[in-house]
Amino acid sequence: MGGRGDGDPGRGGPAGRAAVLAGELARVGGVGDRAVLLAPAYVGIPDGAAGFARIPPGRPEVIDGFGDPLTPRFPLGDDWWWVA
Repeated sequence: MGGRGDGDPGRGGPAGRAAVLAGELARVGGVGDRAVLLAPAYVGIPDGAAGFARIPPGRPEVIDGFGDPLTPRFPLGDDWWWVA
């Protein structure tokens, strides 16, 4: 990821260059009977997030990012997207 380097993971800054994921995926919605799952690379306080989401075909235009809307920005393959 390139970017302005301002620390905004949605823009590819230093916080978005590498992601180490630990813990569980969060269910943040669904498409039909399939879950939308979020693996946050960044979580804001008190709300907001950015990260990796598994979004089934027929995807919503926005998903819940713990209080802020997240938009699928870059397809990563196999129904995974970078969302911010």
